[in-house]
Amino acid sequence: MAMLATPITVTSPDAVHDAIELARAAQSQGADLVEWRVDTLAKDATSHASVVQLVQESPLPCIVTCRAAVEGGAFDGPEAQRVELLQALLDAGATPRFLDLEFDAWCADSALQGIASLLRAKGTALVLSHHDLKRRPANLLRCIAEMGEADCDVIKVAWHVNAVREALECADVLASQPKPMIALAMGEAGLISRVMTGAWGGLLTFAALDGNTATAPGQPTLSHLIERYQFRSINQQTRLYGLVGWPLGDSPGLPKHNEMFVECGWNAVYLPLPVREGWERFKADILSCIDHPHLPFGGVSVTMPHKANCLRLVQEAGGGICDAATAAGASNTLVVSPDGAIRAANTDVVGVVEPLRMLGATFTGATAAVLGAGGAARAACVGLLQAGASVRVFNRTPQRAQAVTDDLAWVGDIAVGSKEHGCSGPFDIVVQCTSVGMAHGGQPDGDAVAAVGFDVAMVGSNAVCLESVYDPLETVFVRAMRALGAQVATGNHMWATQAAAQQALWADGGW
Repeated sequence: MAMLATPITVTSPDAVHDAIELARAAQSQGADLVEWRVDTLAKDATSHASVVQLVQESPLPCIVTCRAAVEGGAFDGPEAQRVELLQALLDAGATPRFLDLEFDAWCADSALQGIASLLRAKGTALVLSHHDLKRRPANLLRCIAEMGEADCDVIKVAWHVNAVREALECADVLASQPKPMIALAMGEAGLISRVMTGAWGGLLTFAALDGNTATAPGQPTLSHLIERYQFRSINQQTRLYGLVGWPLGDSPGLPKHNEMFVECGWNAVYLPLPVREGWERFKADILSCIDHPHLPFGGVSVTMPHKANCLRLVQEAGGGICDAATAAGASNTLVVSPDGAIRAANTDVVGVVEPLRMLGATFTGATAAVLGAGGAARAACVGLLQAGASVRVFNRTPQRAQAVTDDLAWVGDIAVGSKEHGCSGPFDIVVQCTSVGMAHGGQPDGDAVAAVGFDVAMVGSNAVCLESVYDPLETVFVRAMRALGAQVATGNHMWATQAAAQQALWADGGW
């Protein structure tokens, strides 16, 4: 099982006491190690005693790291200063569990090699590391091979990735290296490498005390790793599920799906899998996850902008497609069975209809307005039409609204909604399916009603409404509909309904 190390940056002697208290907090939250980041302290010989104190009073076994600026740290002095710091540790008998030095710096300085060797003789394990905060190093594999042959105890590589498929290389390099190793992908798309590192054979990963103390891009918190992602339970049989989309905010799915897995006794984890816009990116990332030999992949939830891409992927692969996904022309759920078979489903349909029904909506003979023309809007149209309502589609781009109505005309009475088309209401049902109002979208404070050319005067006196945005729950749309006296289901109601349906599909997919 991989260990968890919490990095704590100490910039002055005055901060030592508080830093040790933070280390105790990390210990209470479940950390195995503390990493003392002493980049600044190394530059002042009078501060070396503070590093000795950190090591001697550390409540957990510790890593001492003085990271050079060239690899993302704050140390920019001559190597002699780092040698003096390590000599101070040696003289005081303060031997950390690990010492992290950049491989390039270690190779270039015989004095650094010498003092590191003396500390190793006292029981400190030497970690030789290489970091690139911008990209995958072109010489990554050669660098790993050279570190593997070097006189050290652990090798570490960490580099920035822009795609989930790039992070999977961490599993490959860990599998090929006999020496204890740390391999981490930095950045939002690299979380998978941090959560799955134990299953892939990594020695340890890093987790911050909170969101403000991370020392690398994409570094999660201790509470998220241990409580949300069940880090201590991850093993080679753990099936991976996730949320695919761009951008990804704080979806309720991240804690809730993981809670459901625990309640059901599934050996599974649900992670954010950010995939930027574009068919090729979606295809490459998902197929990489499906095909990877070290990743039991169970499927994903799919949000904007990839719902049509999900359906296309399964169509091209000859997989199974549920009727709702076929009708909507979009899929929000991918199911991958253990034998690699894939299925596309659309649980947004039930996610729209059931919350409205629970609020007392009557569908037969009702008139419904759907705001938006994306995958969620298509699903809403299908559900409403199948339930017996007439639907009018409002969108800021009329051509996209027309495309939806053309594609779904066979399902029921559907048309473009606008004043130019003679639509003035009143509408019995209003469903908001645009990204307007989404906290992590382009218009977090926007008004979806105005954005698509709708008008609150079109809302019926006893209307039932649904908002698809769940972050935040109180959008401009929700407040406006409630001000009219309408019954309103929030994005959380829609999410919970469709998520339960997703869990059932994943269970049928191989459990």
